[in-house]
Amino acid sequence: MGGWAGALVKAGEWALRLACLNLLWILFTFLGGGVLGLFPATAAVFSMIRKGLREEWTFPMFRTFWSFYRADWVPMNILMVIYSVMGLGLFLDFRLVREWEGAAQPWVVLFLIFALSVYLLSLLHLFPLYAHYRLKLREYVLQSFLITLYRPLASVLMGGAVYLMCAAMSWLPGTLPVFAVSLPATVVMAFSLRTFRSIDPTAAAPKAGWAGAEKKQS
Repeated sequence: MGGWAGALVKAGEWALRLACLNLLWILFTFLGGGVLGLFPATAAVFSMIRKGLREEWTFPMFRTFWSFYRADWVPMNILMVIYSVMGLGLFLDFRLVREWEGAAQPWVVLFLIFALSVYLLSLLHLFPLYAHYRLKLREYVLQSFLITLYRPLASVLMGGAVYLMCAAMSWLPGTLPVFAVSLPATVVMAFSLRTFRSIDPTAAAPKAGWAGAEKKQS
């Protein structure tokens, strides 16, 4: 079907897939022990969405999600530890600055707010990077920060879109368990693919990317 009818059918199919994907995220997060399953399950959601955006959803969802989750469990938990340490450092810095007195305190607070914003936006970039490129673990962290600083407007727009989406879902009863992760992840992945193509026009091709790494083909 074409026209509005075809668009509605396609939107309904995507909504159903995203709802199933969100349920898989909840299931595998708990299967991984809660905290230890959080990053691998989120990375699997982004890999599934990337696969769905680049080709038809003809693959089996559960088996494909499990294959991504199993392969990414160890590296994503290592990245979770790295980002947790950075987040803890920022939290302790804020606690320390609160005890300061003097003219420099407001400027230090502004710098820490800027650092926190870059940290959160880089975390949004981390998962699309991991889904799209094959890099060393430290390069995922480095490139996520570099993209945030190199494309600040796109990063802020992406972060704002995620915030507005989560705020809207918090006002609509029943949407959070169904779309809390999968819908924002779709928006972030779509933003990120455009950013990757703007940095590297060959980002859709199966060869070395702008970071000099082999792209994921699955």
